[in-house]
Parts: sequence; structure tokens; C-alpha cells
Amino acid sequence: MHKIYIKKKKNSYFIISYFIIGIINGFIPCSIVYIAISIAISIGNFFLGGVFMFYFGLGTVPIMFTTFSIGNFYRKKILLNNITLILGILLLIRGLVLGIPYLSPLESSLFTKKLIFNYE
Repeated sequence: MHKIYIKKKKNSYFIISYFIIGIINGFIPCSIVYIAISIAISIGNFFLGGVFMFYFGLGTVPIMFTTFSIGNFYRKKILLNNITLILGILLLIRGLVLGIPYLSPLESSLFTKKLIFNYE
């Protein structure tokens, strides 16, 4: 019964419901959004701050689309095992600190320098 109601709701209010979800999504706590808002406020001009936030919003479109697409594959379990395996291997490689640039760098932090090279 609930599935039928959700299907009817999705078909009849498709565009409006996603727009409302997008508006509500703006109120979800996210540190990156808070940083963007603080930068927009620090600009000091209402219009330029709004332009900055507009471009920030446009910049989030590709990652939101990618996340949505991966979510669809994930639900269909087409890539479930492969994604889990790939992310696990990447996590292991990152944790081994092998010195591979951008993947497993040696100099990722001061703590790593102190730990590996005994810097003080």
C-alpha cells in the first residue's frame, strides 16, 4: 500500500517535490556549505556574495549528479561488489603511506614527517 502511494506521489509531483527537497537540502548541516556561506558573507557585498553562492551551487551539480548515478547502480547491485573492493584497496594503499603522489603520499602531514623521518 505504501509503495503504491509513493509511486502516485512521485509521478504527480515529480518536479515540485525534487525542487522542495533541493531547497530543504540547503538547510542540512554541511561544513563545506558553511565555509562557502562564510566566504560569501566576508565578501561584504550582497550581490557578489549571491553570485559566489550561485557558482558554488553550480559547482555542486556534477558531484550531486554523480552521487545520484552511483546510487542508482548501487541499488541495482551492478557495481556493489566492485565498488566495495576498489574502495577497500584504495583505503589500504592510502594507509600504507607508500609515497605514491596523491594516492599515498609520504608528506601528508607534520605527524607523518615526525613519525617516519623523526623530525622534531
